[in-house]
Amino acid sequence: MTTVRPKEWTYEEFMALPEGGPLRYEVIDGGLTMPPAPNTRHQKISGNLFAAIHSLSRQQSSG
Repeated sequence: MTTVRPKEWTYEEFMALPEGGPLRYEVIDGGLTMPPAPNTRHQKISGNLFAAIHSLSRQQSSG
């Protein structure tokens, strides 16, 4: 029986992929993978961090 192994990606091949699209990729152990989208909890934490940092930034720039 023949086993098909997935293609192993090199750094150069990965860097040649187009940037700025809606898809994100990672190379893990030579295999190209697409990480899962962030969940709701992650999004809330990110939003709270942004709000806190933005607030501090505005306070420091105004005084």
